[in-house]
Amino acid sequence: MKYLLPLLLITFNAFSQKRIQHFVQSNAAAIQSIDPLDTSFAAFKILDKAISGKRVIMLGEQDHGDATAFLAKTKLIRYLHEHHGFNILAFESDFFALTAGGQQVKDTATLRTYLQQNLFPMWTYCTAAAPLFYNYLPQQLLNGTPLTVTGFDTQLHGSRSKEKLHKYLDTALTAERFPVKELSSRKQAILQLVDSLTFSYGRTFYTPDYFRTMERYLEELIRADQQKQKDSYLPVLLNSLAALCRQTRARFTPSTSESSRDEGM
Repeated sequence: MKYLLPLLLITFNAFSQKRIQHFVQSNAAAIQSIDPLDTSFAAFKILDKAISGKRVIMLGEQDHGDATAFLAKTKLIRYLHEHHGFNILAFESDFFALTAGGQQVKDTATLRTYLQQNLFPMWTYCTAAAPLFYNYLPQQLLNGTPLTVTGFDTQLHGSRSKEKLHKYLDTALTAERFPVKELSSRKQAILQLVDSLTFSYGRTFYTPDYFRTMERYLEELIRADQQKQKDSYLPVLLNSLAALCRQTRARFTPSTSESSRDEGM
């Protein structure tokens, strides 16, 4: 009997692989070109039924250095934007910098600076991604059909976060909106936290207990927020900061670090 479970696992695994192989062979469609400048999108029409009515589509990559995937995704992004009306492109990059910072984009010059200073450089300085960032996005901005770039990563690495996040929270965390005891001291602690995280990713002398305490402070503010129904942005930002505290605390136990970051995003 003790050999039964491995046998079942092997059998089930082989059966699953055959099902996946059959599904791929039955549903795959050949794409003749992934050149972002190629305007033929006939091969992508096979996706129309699957994405009909969808508001969010996830585009993956095998790793952050997969140039072929960058080229293919650029063409797919063009198709989704031009033929299905998708107008927001979210990256695994700084949430605050890429939401607050986007309001400053007025022309192609500020767009380029915005992208290079707030997106991770593995994309913005990658030759294979250049057609997206430095050709297609500027052209759509000039055409009046912009594709807005935003982010969903909890990490505060963008220049916009370094320049503006402290000031934004200093203004937004008011007693009227957040009627909690000791708001002044809580606020100062959060601002100190933000300074640490934006300039050193929290890699200071702080301990896991410190980040646990800061997470609790942020969650207290989220619960006490009197304007969350009118302004949903600030609660999302505070939640992102709380998630970053969990992620930074998890660095002290590396086996949980990545899963904590994924949950935060």
